[in-house]
Amino acid sequence: MGDDAVTLGIAATADSNIVEVGHAVEVALMQHMAEFPLGVKLQPIYQQHHIVERALNAFLINLLVSVSIVILVLCLFMGWRAGVVVGAALLLTVTGSLFLMKITGLQMQRVSLGALIIAMGMLVDNAIVIAEGMMVRMQKGKNAREAATGIASQTQVPLLGATVIGILAFSGIGLSQDVTGEYTFSLFVVIGLSLLLSWILAITLVPLLASLLFKSLPQTSETAPEPWLYRGYRSGLQQVLKHRHITLVGLIVFTGVSLVAFKQVPQMFFPNAQTEVFYVNYWREQGTDIRATDRDLEKLSRFIGQLEGVEQVTSVAGMARLE
Repeated sequence: MGDDAVTLGIAATADSNIVEVGHAVEVALMQHMAEFPLGVKLQPIYQQHHIVERALNAFLINLLVSVSIVILVLCLFMGWRAGVVVGAALLLTVTGSLFLMKITGLQMQRVSLGALIIAMGMLVDNAIVIAEGMMVRMQKGKNAREAATGIASQTQVPLLGATVIGILAFSGIGLSQDVTGEYTFSLFVVIGLSLLLSWILAITLVPLLASLLFKSLPQTSETAPEPWLYRGYRSGLQQVLKHRHITLVGLIVFTGVSLVAFKQVPQMFFPNAQTEVFYVNYWREQGTDIRATDRDLEKLSRFIGQLEGVEQVTSVAGMARLE
């Protein structure tokens, strides 16, 4: 504090990788440290690439954990064969989405990675329908080709329609003309690419994998008893359809209650900033001696440095030199 200093800001271009640029700058500065005059020290003020790198690593870990949980749940409730088939499709969908992000110029950042986590549950829907349909048909004696052809021809158009509806659900924020659309456009595009890719893999790759893994499934007859969970679901669905008017009224009431309850939830589109630095500009009246401004900054720096959670304070008092 109180030392003469020169501040140097290095900014990356819009299409560059901030993490790679940051590390390259660090390497370049270390290489030239020996050339600095005696007594000159280098003190970084804000290293954005470290913050971005930690945030992306955390998101990647969350993404891997999400994929693992989905595959584990599938194996527990659908059996290991169906779980492997749907899990393989999910892994290829995620990796394929990252590849499409690369070739379309979408950057890997919090919003685009968050889109994959948001869409995780929807990415397995198409594969589950195809895999389960093939499993039921092959257990009843049909060969793999018949089972694949039957379920794909029956469901591919409805599944495409459901996929498009899921994509359009995010179009409101992704195509918004205000600042919302500027920040969330990548979320809309990534969800659209990943869902369409999941549909393509569901009607192409899933039948192939299922034909290989479902061959050893035990055969069941048409008169074989249904699992208790399936019977309970069928019974509940029949009651809902039988009393459709009561069901419709109940849905309307439930929707109204939900709208009222949503008003009690705090509304905030963007979360609180997690950047570990903030800037404060300080001015005095025009014509004030710069040394007076410097003394004020020294007092403010001491005060801010004593606040809880503050690790470092850097203050700079400068003036433009007119030539």
